Amino acid sequence: IIPLVSYNLLKLALDLMVLQIAVLIAPAIILGVIASNKKLMGGFILKGLNKYIYWITVILIFITGVISAWPLLEKIG
Repeated sequence: IIPLVSYNLLKLALDLMVLQIAVLIAPAIILGVIASNKKLMGGFILKGLNKYIYWITVILIFITGVISAWPLLEKIG
């Protein structure tokens, strides 16, 4: 549980930003799947280079979040 009153509010804010990556990865994956579905998107389907760039960006953001969260995870475990 994250305390509402902390001695180091800047560290708390940074930790919450790191944890936000884990929360936002699911909507990013769902959005990518929906955007790649031709039945739903019709002529606006995510394809080709745009599709690869989208998925690489999502993966890089997630990897960056995991690397940033490593010290936080070590402190918990």
